Parts: sequence; structure tokens; C-alpha cells
Amino acid sequence: MFYKTSSSSKRVLLSGYYGFGNTGDEAILQAAVEGFKKSGLIPVVLTHTPEKTASWLNIETYGRRETKTILNGIRKSDLVLSGGGGLLQDVTSLRSLIYYLRIPIIAKCLGKKTMVFAQGIGPIQTKKGKLYTKLALNYFVDKITVRDEESKKLLLDLGVKKQVAVTADMALLLECAADKESNFAAEKYGIPKGNCCGVVLRNWNGIEPLIPLIGKAISEFSRKVSLTPVLLSFQPEMDNVITLALQKKISVPSIAITDPLLPKEFLEIISNFEILIGMRYHSLIFSSICQVPFGGIAYDPKVKQLAVSLGFPWIPYEELNRESLFGLLSELWKNRAALKKSLSEKLPLLRNKSEKNLIEAANLMNPARTSRF
Repeated sequence: MFYKTSSSSKRVLLSGYYGFGNTGDEAILQAAVEGFKKSGLIPVVLTHTPEKTASWLNIETYGRRETKTILNGIRKSDLVLSGGGGLLQDVTSLRSLIYYLRIPIIAKCLGKKTMVFAQGIGPIQTKKGKLYTKLALNYFVDKITVRDEESKKLLLDLGVKKQVAVTADMALLLECAADKESNFAAEKYGIPKGNCCGVVLRNWNGIEPLIPLIGKAISEFSRKVSLTPVLLSFQPEMDNVITLALQKKISVPSIAITDPLLPKEFLEIISNFEILIGMRYHSLIFSSICQVPFGGIAYDPKVKQLAVSLGFPWIPYEELNRESLFGLLSELWKNRAALKKSLSEKLPLLRNKSEKNLIEAANLMNPARTSRF
């Protein structure tokens, strides 16, 4: 089943981890859809929840599971994008990597233009995963953009011969709500302006025994500097169990938000924070958008890469304990003014790099097109 909007412009199909309630991926989708609409192109999406995604973004959608609906979406499109997000990896499973690689393969066999779009690549650890990625990108993809230098290096190391452009994450094109007169999401949950510390964990291997230590560090620091911890679940279905367990271990007044929210609602909430610590990559992206200094807990290389690229503090997940987390919070708090200034200077540059993804996609369909979005 698909849900249709009418227009005669060229159509761009997006394939990603869409419709699963992951705030980061939904933010990527929203930014891409809005960008393509502004350019006069028609974005359509493969999603786990076709009706819900169609209603939210007012676009045509196709189910991502059935081969028939995937083929229908591809046949009716002019360009097929793989991304954005971190799709090409086999840590989740080799099966996941194969799913995302087969979309551009099918599209190219049907005569469509194809593109790896604003992706963070890896980790790819299996021999099969490395071989499949190399072959698919060399023979079935017309253009590649990635969101960091490490992703480009990984593709080159795999033997990918296509030119790889380094851009930035699409979600950076979203706008923060900090300057709006009203902030409904923050008001709904009773979040005060300022004096708040955002905390975003994710349900990851080995995190359960760390929860008491994390709770103690947050409690001690929040008490020391008079902050209210605000705990956010960026993918409630996966993360709520960790968010609620952490709240029980925090001994100062705190707020836990476990409802599924739209990206704009998370941005409204984060705009009220003084600082944020996060495992989820897009919690750090959202902090950047709102110019809220962040500290990263690097469970995945992409978290470290983002923090390092912006000059922000981070700690390896393997070294996460009460002392290291308290130190991260202290460093973040001490340098928050300088970090905030740094974000205000770097954000426009990052957004220009994000916009390049849209321009490259449009140029792929019309090489003569050079206008900005």
C-alpha cells in the first residue's frame, strides 16, 4: 500500500531506518523531505509505518518489508537514495547490511539513478560484509556522500573506487525552537528554562550494571551545581527501560520523558538545557542545533568522531563509571561558555555541508543544475 500526493516533478525515493520510532532517523527523514520539497522535487519514502509517515510529512510512502511494495516505489521514482543515517554496518547483523545494499542494486537493475546519501559508514567487520559493500557501491551506485571523514576512509580501505564526498548529517538542517515565543513540549513536561542537564542513554550491551554508577555521578554533579537532570528516550521502545531504571538511581529531583516525540519536540526541550550528555548520536546533533554544549559517551565510533570534530569532550563507553562521568560533566560545565560560542560559529558551516547532500542528489538527476536549495 502507498499514500500519494500529486505532482509532476521528479521523484526521489529515500530508503533508511524510517518508521521505527528512532528520533535520529526520523529527524534525518524530516530534514531530507523538507529540503527536497523546497527544491521542487517529490520525496517518497520506504518506511516501516507507511500510513503514519505519510500523515506526518504529507508525502507518498511505501512499506519497506514486502518486495512488491519496494519494487513499486523504485519503479515510480527517478532517483533512489540509500540513507541517510548509519545503514551500512554489520554490527547489528549482516542481514541488515544486505537489506540496505539490495535497494540500490534493485534500483540500478531497473535503470534508476542511485546514491548513498549522507551516511555514516560502519563498522563493517565480516568478510562478506566488506565484499558485498565494495561490490554494491562500485557497480550499483552513481554517487556517494558520507557524513564524516572516517566513513570515507573506511570505504576507500574497502576498495570502493567511486568518488566519495564528505558532507554532514542531514538532521543539522532542522531548526531549534529556542527563539520561539512558546515552547509547548517543555511546558507540557514542566521543564524550566535553564538549570537543566539533559541525559540521553541507550540500551546497550553491559549498561545495566552501570546504571547505579551513572545515577550517582549525575546526582552528585547536579547537587553540586544546582541542576535538574532531564532524562530523554530517543527510541522509547528500546530505551525506556534504561531511562526509568536510571531515574530510580538519581537522588535529586529529576524529570524523565519516555513518550514518543517528534524531532521538533525534542529540539524544543533540549533548547532549555544548559548542557547535555548523551550516548545517542542524534542527541548530540540536536544539542549542536540548539547550541547546547554536550559531552559524548562513545559506545560507537560515530559519537567520538562527532565530538572530536567539534572539539567537545567525550569518554569511551568502555571507561564509563562514576568518576569518568563526573569528570566529563565537570569539564563540560567549566567550559560551557566557550563551547557554546564554538557551536554558534561552526553550526552555519555544518549546515552548508548538510545542504550539499541535497545539491548532489539534485545534480545527479540534472547535471546542469547548480542552484542552491
